[in-house]
Amino acid sequence: MGILNKMSAVKRRRIRQKLFEKYEGVCQLCFGELSPDEFSVIAKLKRNNGGDRRQTNMAIAHTACAYKANDEEQRQKNSPQGYSSLRFGGRKC
Repeated sequence: MGILNKMSAVKRRRIRQKLFEKYEGVCQLCFGELSPDEFSVIAKLKRNNGGDRRQTNMAIAHTACAYKANDEEQRQKNSPQGYSSLRFGGRKC
């Protein structure tokens, strides 16, 4: 829930509900079905890459998918090739 950390609990809950409705309960990384009570809010574009905290930059994903995407991003940034092929969508959980 990193992207929502500095918001009040009420605002966080409202945004989570709006995002769940916007994406119709579908993980934006693997496209699997999400539970309304158990999902992570993720940034489409991280702040250190020019992203912001607006809802247009937020998506939803299984917590496991979010961790995998973050781990993959870190590995790619630390690899000799650098940040190259990480893309948003289509990843299996």
